[in-house]
Amino acid sequence: MTRPNPTRRPRCPGVAYRPLLVASLLAACVGLTACAPAVPDSELPPLPRIDVTPFLPIIQDRLQEAQLAAQSSPRDADAVGQLGMLLHAHDQWEGAEQAYRRARLLAPRAPRWLYYHALALEALGRVGDAIDVLRFAVDEGLADTSMQIQLAMVLLEDNELEPARELLTRTLADAPDSGKGHFILARVLEQAGELEPARQHLERTLVVSGHFSPAYYLLGQIYRQTGNEAQAQKMLELSEQYRGVQGRDDDPLLAEVTKLNLSDLPLIARAEVAARLGRPAVALDLLNEAVRRNPQSLAAHTTLVGLYGVRKQFDLAEKHYEAARTIDPQNSKLQYNLGLVRLSQGRREEASEAFLRTIELDASDANPHVQLGLIDTQSGRFDDAMTHYRRALAIQPQDRQANWLLGYVLVERGEHAEALEHLALARGLSDPVTPLVLESMARAYRGLGNVAAARAALEEALKIAGTLNDATLGQRLSTALRELERSAREPSDAR
Repeated sequence: MTRPNPTRRPRCPGVAYRPLLVASLLAACVGLTACAPAVPDSELPPLPRIDVTPFLPIIQDRLQEAQLAAQSSPRDADAVGQLGMLLHAHDQWEGAEQAYRRARLLAPRAPRWLYYHALALEALGRVGDAIDVLRFAVDEGLADTSMQIQLAMVLLEDNELEPARELLTRTLADAPDSGKGHFILARVLEQAGELEPARQHLERTLVVSGHFSPAYYLLGQIYRQTGNEAQAQKMLELSEQYRGVQGRDDDPLLAEVTKLNLSDLPLIARAEVAARLGRPAVALDLLNEAVRRNPQSLAAHTTLVGLYGVRKQFDLAEKHYEAARTIDPQNSKLQYNLGLVRLSQGRREEASEAFLRTIELDASDANPHVQLGLIDTQSGRFDDAMTHYRRALAIQPQDRQANWLLGYVLVERGEHAEALEHLALARGLSDPVTPLVLESMARAYRGLGNVAAARAALEEALKIAGTLNDATLGQRLSTALRELERSAREPSDAR
């Protein structure tokens, strides 16, 4: 066995040893972590201390595993960085920053630890430090597209518009299909008052990323600034419709962190989006996984009550209601969803009790007033229904369902002008509610003697019903349109 020679200088992996000048040796070692001077332990930040007790058991186990791995290999940048990623995924920013800072010192040219450290610094409000880290990565040629865009976004937040614009222009020249890049550049341009170029980049964002609520919202603001109120309203409605939808992900490094989140909360958020977009099966799968991860998840149990009630799976709705009730019997959302279940069961009196209890628990919620109004409408108690709808609108003036149903009742009472004011606010997009709103608008226009407007409303409703493949509604609208045409001809026939 050859004994080590203490006078022999160590070789750099892959570089043949030669008795050259120190400068030549350093040049050969550029970019090789193994050749960088080792950082003394005294200059490394300690590993973060973690209190795992607030976390779910599954997260506690993963945190303890990651902490043990880092403690076993405290000079292994990957082991330390993985601990930081797990803390990052669960918004433990101080511990994540500490771990990333240590990983950076151990592997100073590893792009991922630079990027993650900058994100943690930004989350802690240390914007200037985040900019310094990202600028180092860009200047050293270590930054990928995501890191360059992140730097531009932080520069934007620091109101450095021109540097952000220049960086994004260069980045998008190399990565023209980066939806996030186009969106951040649109924000820069909008703040600089360059509305048309901003609009074009937002349109590109939607092409490459799919539905993305913030892009629709900013488009709405731009259209409003340019005086196109109709298009502005359409974009703002799309923003609300796709609220929570993130679009296609073009940040693979951040995606690696996101997937480490083992809590129930991201699943619940995704389930709410799926339910709003008419994908109840997807929502149920996500919520049941949330309950598996956290059997005490009040939000998941409560939402499952409502979803199963709408699907008339009442045994499962009752199961989750009992589970939620043991966690918090005074939860207003739980009482509201119980009311929806009772409505689906045809038990209106019990539904009304649940909605009244919801109002007692949360007077700022417009939804129970809308449901109480609907029960009164279905029972022919129009005065009581209008009272509830107006109370809902006092809380939330733009509430679509309240405006629609109040408009419907006003048409029934012959108050056509006021009805149209509320129905116009409920008109919205081409979804299943829109043709019903247009049907009520047609009746109001007809009541005011405006046959042309009534005809236009019915024709638009028929068109939308056709795209929704709703044959029953289409037949009803066709009958109403024929009756309108017949009644419009009668005066001329009589003459």
